[in-house]
Amino acid sequence: MNKYFTIILTVITLCSSSKAQEIDSLLINEIGVDSLFNLQLELKASQGELSDCDFAIQNATSDFEDGIYTLHSDAFSGYCSYCAVLKQDYNIDWVFETDMFSNEYYECYDSIVSDRFNEKYRYDIFEAARIKADSLAKTDNWIKDAEYEGGIPALLKLMTTGIEIDSSELSVVKTRLLVQIELDSNGKVMNPYVIKGINKAIDKQVLNRMNEMPDWKPAYLYGKPIKQRYTFPLNLTYQ
Repeated sequence: MNKYFTIILTVITLCSSSKAQEIDSLLINEIGVDSLFNLQLELKASQGELSDCDFAIQNATSDFEDGIYTLHSDAFSGYCSYCAVLKQDYNIDWVFETDMFSNEYYECYDSIVSDRFNEKYRYDIFEAARIKADSLAKTDNWIKDAEYEGGIPALLKLMTTGIEIDSSELSVVKTRLLVQIELDSNGKVMNPYVIKGINKAIDKQVLNRMNEMPDWKPAYLYGKPIKQRYTFPLNLTYQ
């Protein structure tokens, strides 16, 4: 005998596969964590008798002339529109401060970089970046999660329509699935996956529904469409 079940949908976790600008992310992706650490060790070893500030001035001046634009932060989390504008408009990267150098080193380094940029552009680029970031943060597609047309109710309807499961297939203990979908930068559903299922029969029907999903409105990060991943539970109960 077939029974119909209601799938109660609650989105509990949203993971973006294209993250906010991360400190050291470009360097780490290009050369690896160990290589980056070794480069920092080599830099520290070349300091010699120079004071931290003099060494920072030397490095900042050399880096700027080579087109390597870097500022430092001792703490960073979440989205950073200000950082994104500095990167997009001025090619400035943000990196974490490390214990390898003193606060004085980073203060002197960043001071030189800031002064050189303001001299180059003849205006305060950092204030301009803050104003632009504040303005962009208020626009619709600056930072935005992917959206299903019609919202959660419409998604719930799609996931529940036509699912028929024999009551003998439903464990009285296991009534919850954990599923995942990936959305490309156009909002197309890719790689639907049942992370934790109940059994093959139920999992297959849920997977079929996920495969039938139409395109979503894509997510945006700093004005650009990005890939995003949704992970959410589905609770099965007798209707």
